[in-house]
Formats: sequence, structure tokens, C-alpha cells
Amino acid sequence: MKEHERATTRRRLMRWGGVVGAICLAGCAGTTDETETGDTEMTTEIDTDAPFRAMLVVDDDHVLFTAVEIAAVGPVSESERTGISMPIELTDAGTQSVTDTAAEVGLRENYQAAEISLDLDGETVSSFGIAESLAEAWAAGEWNGPLVVTFADREGAETVRDRLVEEGST
Repeated sequence: MKEHERATTRRRLMRWGGVVGAICLAGCAGTTDETETGDTEMTTEIDTDAPFRAMLVVDDDHVLFTAVEIAAVGPVSESERTGISMPIELTDAGTQSVTDTAAEVGLRENYQAAEISLDLDGETVSSFGIAESLAEAWAAGEWNGPLVVTFADREGAETVRDRLVEEGST
């Protein structure tokens, strides 16, 4: 394994390790669940031109991150605990965008009235609330980039993943 690959692997391990204990996203935990095939691999081949954005809705809409700020996407999975979900890891710029936005809107105090909306092609494909622990971490700037997003149906989740992952990637 090359040194830069080892550093990337360590960085991912640290990011995901931090999420296991502290970050929860309304009905989602920051760990990945295996799909029926046992696949838990994250792909870093992201289509940065995909018309995707995650919005923080608190009184007004605020862009949290776009496809450009996604570093990796995991497989769609389903479990009793999280329902249908997909892990996403953000770039450093994406992480900064999320924490800056959370601080700007006072998310720590307003998390119960806030929701995250995932938009693809200008249409909302999923929306969900925010756990207090996640809102606190975002607002304090203590969050480091990975999250698990939820969907009402597997087809919607697969559509989002397919659009985010570059053609020819797994």
C-alpha cells in the first residue's frame, strides 16, 4: 500500500470512528450497515456535476453541501435501526460548509425546528430531522464529515447513489 493510500485509509478510519460514538442523524447512526450482499465499500468516484444538494431548512433554506463537496458514497442499505440509508463522507470544504451553516443559523438552539432536505434535479428526494447530538457537533464545529442519510424507499436511495457515483464506478 502506498503512503498516500495509507493516509487516506487512516483518515477515513478516524472520521468513521468519531461518528460511531457521537453523531446521530434523526433515525440514523453514523455506522454503515451491510447490504444483503455484504457490501460496505465506499466509492470516491463522485460525479461532481450531479445536480444534488443537501439543504438545511430552518425558517429559510440553506445549502449544507453539494455533489462537489462529497468525498465518498457508500452502498444503500436497509436495517431495522436505520431503515433505508446511505453513508456519505464529505470533503474538508463540505465539512466546513456544514459547520459554518449550522453556526450561522443557530442550529444548536433550533435543531427541533430544522430538517435536512436532499434534493436531486431540483426535487426533494428525502427529508428528515436532526438529532440534538448532531446539531450540537455541527454548531460547535466538532463534526468531521461522515454522515448517514435516510430515505423513504430503496428506489429513491439507489437513484441518488447512481447519480452521485461516476458512470463505470461501483
